[in-house]
Amino acid sequence: VKVEKFLPAAPKPFTEAKAAVSDAVSTELKNQALENWVDSLKKNVKVESVSPDWKYNNPVVATVGTQDIPYAEVVTGVVSNQQFSALLQQQTAEQVAPLVNSFLKPGIVQQLTQQYAAPAIVKAQNLPLVGNRAGLLAGLNAYGARDAKVSDADVQAFYAGNQKNFQTTAKATVSEAVFANKQQALVFRQEFKSGDFTALASKAGATVSERGSVTAGDKKLNDALDRAVFAANRLQAAGEGSLSDVTDTSGRYSLAYVTDLVKASVRPLNEVRTSIYDQLLAQMKQAAATAYVAAQMKTVKTQDLLAQVLAAQTKRLAAEAPKAITPTAPAGSATPGTPTTTPATPAG
Repeated sequence: VKVEKFLPAAPKPFTEAKAAVSDAVSTELKNQALENWVDSLKKNVKVESVSPDWKYNNPVVATVGTQDIPYAEVVTGVVSNQQFSALLQQQTAEQVAPLVNSFLKPGIVQQLTQQYAAPAIVKAQNLPLVGNRAGLLAGLNAYGARDAKVSDADVQAFYAGNQKNFQTTAKATVSEAVFANKQQALVFRQEFKSGDFTALASKAGATVSERGSVTAGDKKLNDALDRAVFAANRLQAAGEGSLSDVTDTSGRYSLAYVTDLVKASVRPLNEVRTSIYDQLLAQMKQAAATAYVAAQMKTVKTQDLLAQVLAAQTKRLAAEAPKAITPTAPAGSATPGTPTTTPATPAG
């Protein structure tokens, strides 16, 4: 392959991207208008429960300036979260509830708080961003990460410090001969120089199994033989392949015939440079975006009320729980041999 000219990735000229940019801005403006319209409708909505068996409770879970964030938005974030769905498949609702309240809901409240603050931050910073709250927050993150850069020194340092991440696994084609007698196995290893391994090992009294393509650690070989093939560095040249040391496994003596051996190695930097660069750039952008938004949030007055809402919820549910009823035996119907006095119920 002959490369005539290499063109690195770069943004399109505005003249080429103008139509796509216009469509994207139009979509964001529509999203913003829709959200504002829905917010205006919610201000005039009053929810009442018709049935006495149902109660509607939607407390304020956080405030941003003069804006209230209702608990219903947190619940919506929980049920649409993939982690929540995965948890429900693995554990019972009783087991999931503490995890959701301790980890998932606080994260959702933080994200909602940032989203509600985003319009004020965009306005204060005079940034050319449009969209609904979520879109504006995404824009702020992108703006905060705009100067993130990865140097060649960063790439080389990551490569040098994470060699295991780039190590290839050893592999080979293996035939295993199992002898009942160790001396037989040792003699065969010494005498086999070339020829049909399977036929000659069988003639020497072994049971031969074709293991085929084997990767170090894939459990196709017992642990001792796996180490003898891939880790011991004691393979003995024989014919078109090589022989491993004889290994003892519960009184059975194994010998491997190895061909097409590819030893474990570390991929060179030029093969993995792009993936390292992309990984580091994503990390740096995330860190820069998080730091920028966190700094801007300090300029906005917020209050997190999640702990109070959850405490009130727990108290309400406990009060509404059915009371346990202790059955009382009729007078004079005590079981023979037992006292007729009912033991006192412990306090609390």
